[in-house]
Amino acid sequence: MKTKTIIFIIAVCALFMAWGSVCFAEEDAKLIVFISPENAEALSAADARALFDRRLIPAENRLAKEMQERGFRVMTSSDVVPSGQLAASEIAKASQGELKQIRKAAIANSAHYIFSGYMDVETTEEDTLGMILQKVVATISYKVYETTSAEVLHIDSGVFTVVGKSPKTLFDNALDQMAAEVSLALAAKIPPAVSKKQAGLIADLKRKMTTAEVSPSPAPARGGGMPQIVIINPPIGRGFAIAQKERAVEMEGMVIDHSGTGIQYFNINNEPVHLQAGGEFRYGIMLDPGDNQFEMAAMSRDGKMVKKEITLTLPDDKNPPDIIITEPMIARGFTTIVTDPLSSLIIKGQARDDIGVQYVTINDNPIATDENGHFESDIPLAGEKTSIRVVAADIFGNVARKEFHVERGQRSLVPQAGEAGTPAPAHAPVLWGLAIGVSQYSSSTLDLKYAAADAAAIAHFFENQGRGLFSEVNFKVLTDREVTRDAIIESFASHLGQAGPDDVVFIFVAGHGIKHRQTGSYYFIPSNADHNNIVSRGLRMSDFEEAVKILSKNVNKVVIAMDTCHSGAMEVGLRSGMSPENLAETLQAASGLYVLSSSKAGEVSIEGEEFQLDDPNSGHGVFTYALITGMRGEANYDNDAVVSLNELFQFVSRTVPRLTGGSQHPYLKVSGTDMPLVLMGN
Repeated sequence: MKTKTIIFIIAVCALFMAWGSVCFAEEDAKLIVFISPENAEALSAADARALFDRRLIPAENRLAKEMQERGFRVMTSSDVVPSGQLAASEIAKASQGELKQIRKAAIANSAHYIFSGYMDVETTEEDTLGMILQKVVATISYKVYETTSAEVLHIDSGVFTVVGKSPKTLFDNALDQMAAEVSLALAAKIPPAVSKKQAGLIADLKRKMTTAEVSPSPAPARGGGMPQIVIINPPIGRGFAIAQKERAVEMEGMVIDHSGTGIQYFNINNEPVHLQAGGEFRYGIMLDPGDNQFEMAAMSRDGKMVKKEITLTLPDDKNPPDIIITEPMIARGFTTIVTDPLSSLIIKGQARDDIGVQYVTINDNPIATDENGHFESDIPLAGEKTSIRVVAADIFGNVARKEFHVERGQRSLVPQAGEAGTPAPAHAPVLWGLAIGVSQYSSSTLDLKYAAADAAAIAHFFENQGRGLFSEVNFKVLTDREVTRDAIIESFASHLGQAGPDDVVFIFVAGHGIKHRQTGSYYFIPSNADHNNIVSRGLRMSDFEEAVKILSKNVNKVVIAMDTCHSGAMEVGLRSGMSPENLAETLQAASGLYVLSSSKAGEVSIEGEEFQLDDPNSGHGVFTYALITGMRGEANYDNDAVVSLNELFQFVSRTVPRLTGGSQHPYLKVSGTDMPLVLMGN
């Protein structure tokens, strides 16, 4: 009897284990990616195909690559081919974003999850310090579905903006940003593996599928849940404030029914809003200055209601537009001189405003502007001296005025590309620099080899080669014992404080940094400070940040190059990272900043005698070596007349990892557009 009982128990256990292995065994999740053009319905077949090949295939491929690196199986729309279960016409409709056909493609290819997105890319031009730059803005909105039930798992959108000189490179950079950010969100929402049971549902649907419509499997019961209101655009967050060039905004979102009974109504500010078949909605808004309150209410057919309140803030702008005259060249005395017996003069420029330019006039005559505020007009000249008055107003009535004079006489020369050594014109900006480097400390255990040499080399470079682009170069150098907390703060006020709005400030810092263990604050260590007196003698980075904020209110362009270190576990020849990424994030609070850091958090910044520049007896930090080598021309990728900041960072970001065997990676945070930094041929 006991033997029969034991055999029975073993048989039951074996049956249970076999059943469990079927139900609970897992396989890797598979994702199918479809990205469609934002305006697919308005495009011809040829235009849609060209757009797909040029922009959407690269976007899908970048996202697929990122997801594969995170352990997912991925296929893109270009991998989908016609079959007995999927017609070519259905694939074409799926490529235009039709969910029903995308879902059929997913089932036919055994994909457990669907990524369906819409993408738009805009390219415009910007004028920065006389250099025309390209601006690429890539926008994507997307949903993630579970294939068998067509249930929405995640909804989001993103805007990715890059500025530089090559549209192709900029587009690639925007795609890299998009793929990295979106893949991170998807990895948090999509399980990396699915059960055999879930995979079996896909297989069953695939066996039943023909070119006819496939009905979704019923979604898991939600117990009669409340409706859910999701806002996709604008991207709402805590304390959300919107600052647009236009007051008109289109709110986009979705009302999700968790009850299974359907949505009876959806209102915004008591106004009925139409919902599409999938619950999507669009709602046009005209914002007023200040806070704009919106109350939303949705009710399911079983009587369950949800409300949501959001606030969109349009800045109550009190600042007038900026007026920039690009032609003719205006000297600092606001007078331009012409020698030709001209009867008229072309005036070109731009009126810029965060909210929007209402009108521009020149000598009281209305002037047409493009969408970016650029204008051009032929103005008559009378007599020996003509006054030119440019007036611009924004949509809130704030008015800006700029007046200059045109006189007949000797025209001053402007350096042209390839004219080596031509002095900068009087209107060119002034470069104000502060280079700080500490190699010798009061505590010899902290000594570095080349930080002071790095600071001197940076100043020497700009003093000798910066005068082609800048009308003046004023660099102050603090090294070793000269570097104290008070000396740094005083140099910000007395030296850099002389910079004007159109000038450029360059700050270079090399030495030790430390994070205080008790407070968590970051400090730069001056020459007379150490671990014991860091609070009283060290320069807290929040004080550095405050000095930069004050400076940025008066100067439009501030470049900061940080080659700092952490002194906690120093090794000869190493400057270990004090989280320059965190510092860069902090400094972003001040506008118009370009922050280059020598390494990412947790990495070391390397220095050595092999990184020689002009002095054969002195080495440098690899970061400084790459900076100066790039500015001497190695970074001039497009072989034009200047090395721009974006070109320089591209060069440094490629060179430093190569020279350090991949152990150091520079880091960049930008709040502003690209800018020329060095004129070639000086």
